[in-house]
Amino acid sequence: MRSMHGDQKTINEFYQPYYDALLDSIERCDSEGYAEILEAIMMYEIRFAVEQLVKLGIMEAADLVLP
Repeated sequence: MRSMHGDQKTINEFYQPYYDALLDSIERCDSEGYAEILEAIMMYEIRFAVEQLVKLGIMEAADLVLP
C-alpha cells in the first residue's frame, strides 16, 4: 500500500503538515486537536484503501459506510 502513495519524497511532502500539526497539538496539550488531526489522517487512509480495493475488483469495499 505504501508505494501506492508515490515515492518517499511525495509521501513525506503529503504527511509533513499532519506531523507538524500533531506535534504542535501535543506541545499545546490539545488532545481534541490531536484527535481531529489523527482522525483526518485515518479517514484519508481508509478512503484510499477502499479506492485501491475497488480498483483491484473487490467491489464489496465500496459498500463500506464511511463518514
